[in-house]
Amino acid sequence: MQASDIMTKAVTAVPPDMPVQEIARLMGDKRISGVPVVAPGGHVLGMVSESDLLHRVEIGTLSGPANWTDVYTKPDEMAREFAKSHGRKAHDIMAKPVVSVQHDAELQAVAETLDHHHIKRAPVMKDGKLVGIISRSDLVRALSRTHGAPAGSVHLGDGIILKSISDAMRALPWIDSSYINMTVKDGIVFVRGYVQSKEHQDAVRVLIEELPGVERVETQLEVGLPTLSWDGQMMRNHMLM
Repeated sequence: MQASDIMTKAVTAVPPDMPVQEIARLMGDKRISGVPVVAPGGHVLGMVSESDLLHRVEIGTLSGPANWTDVYTKPDEMAREFAKSHGRKAHDIMAKPVVSVQHDAELQAVAETLDHHHIKRAPVMKDGKLVGIISRSDLVRALSRTHGAPAGSVHLGDGIILKSISDAMRALPWIDSSYINMTVKDGIVFVRGYVQSKEHQDAVRVLIEELPGVERVETQLEVGLPTLSWDGQMMRNHMLM
């Protein structure tokens, strides 16, 4: 899917000279958490979100007094914070530059953009014009419309399932399958062995559960990779636990 498939097309935008109180009222009435600031020619200038309205002089939510060292080390940051908390118009408080995505961007690229820039929404552009807004909630709704195959709905041979698990593990270089033993019987996967961490325990289980044909996963994975003693016997390496 692409951004244009799940974006919100009916965009609520504001002009750069809209007063802060009107923006807050609009966002409350529309029950939206952010709006793009758009120039008369259609160019997106910035974004105003709830976080931009959080610390305001009118409601007494200004940040606490600055540390005296900030006066010398962060004067530009302090100036920006003052303008945002006291500014009266959209252009005073909006976040810029704008992080946008193209209408034909794949959802993976959209998710990576939102995550990398720590933002909740982004304007969707086509030929330099605003055509929509895409947000984290749009991605969540897209997920809710997908249909995962229920357990047991795909019936495969045990040998095929075992090979698909091995192939999937080899495709993930951070999984060390050297100490993992697996058997499959009637679609039930039995996993035993050792992994580096609790996170690896969970990842191995999830990896197996999502593969076609898997009915259930029974795991006995211990945390802490084993080592060999001087006589060749397997021992637990408690230093890795």
